[in-house]
Amino acid sequence: MTSRQRLMSALRGDAVDRPPVVIPGGMMAGSLYAILRQASLAYPALHIDAAAMAEYAIHLQRTCELDNYGVPFCMTVEAEDFGAGVDLGNPLKEPRVIRYPASSLDEVLAMDPVPCLRHRVTLDAISRLAGGDVPVIGNLIGPTSLLTSLVEPSVVYRAMAKDKDKIAGAFEHITGHLVRFAQRQIAAGADVIVLADPGSSGEIIGGELFRKFVALPLNAIIRAIKACGKPAVLHICGNILPLVEELAAIPWDALSVDSIVSLRKLKDHFPQRTLMGNVSTHMMAVSNEDKVYRASRRAVEISAILAPACGLPTTTLPENIRGMVRAARDAARKLPKRCDV
Repeated sequence: MTSRQRLMSALRGDAVDRPPVVIPGGMMAGSLYAILRQASLAYPALHIDAAAMAEYAIHLQRTCELDNYGVPFCMTVEAEDFGAGVDLGNPLKEPRVIRYPASSLDEVLAMDPVPCLRHRVTLDAISRLAGGDVPVIGNLIGPTSLLTSLVEPSVVYRAMAKDKDKIAGAFEHITGHLVRFAQRQIAAGADVIVLADPGSSGEIIGGELFRKFVALPLNAIIRAIKACGKPAVLHICGNILPLVEELAAIPWDALSVDSIVSLRKLKDHFPQRTLMGNVSTHMMAVSNEDKVYRASRRAVEISAILAPACGLPTTTLPENIRGMVRAARDAARKLPKRCDV
């Protein structure tokens, strides 16, 4: 099977020759210092130049033997569309928001987002990568994480408790922009969209607020992706077991989860649906290939798609990612034999 066939089949729940291994981009950026040095790419070119973004994605895929390309390499593009101040960081520190563009939800509601340079660069990079045997994963920040990148998070969480109409309006406003960005990525050639919303963690907002305010925009974004004929992956950080009823109603094609989540317990709630993950990124950064391999072998017993559990530290070594690939290949020995692969 090609990487494209492998990933798309896994997302459909069809048979594969082995589980695919992906570094999606976005929150799970994969902007590794070792590969930047190897590729001799000047920083921050991979964030602001389409050719460099595509070139780095190819280096990452080939060096780590992955089943995808994934762009962009951060979670700040959409916030910059709304006027947030962003520090692009350095080879050891990923981009981050350093200035909120609003001090209240009223100001957020008054904003008219305009695609920034990196928004356009991402679309150009996708078009450069698209069309081959390696599928392209496009990435979106989730609505809670975006809103808390535009205004002080305490304003958002306070409004969830005290100003339900205002917070619902703010979510609806930013969700429209996220849907449009997803549609543009798909039009540029993205094969899959990953929607990552670490700000919606069960530990942060809890099941009740998730149900009241977050489930609706997540649903809207994922349904819009699927309306374009592309699969959608949802990632929520932290312990999502308290959110399973709400997550069950969202039509994601794969659910990506943090290392704190028991995949076996999660599979009990979603026996017929695709799970993705959840190899500890802390371990991947501080441990060695053999330990990553053993952790990946445990994860792949449940996960149809192997991936990091959360954001990868920039110091992660490529050989540790290849440990995941080795585990997936060894796991293939347990899969039913196929005559067409």
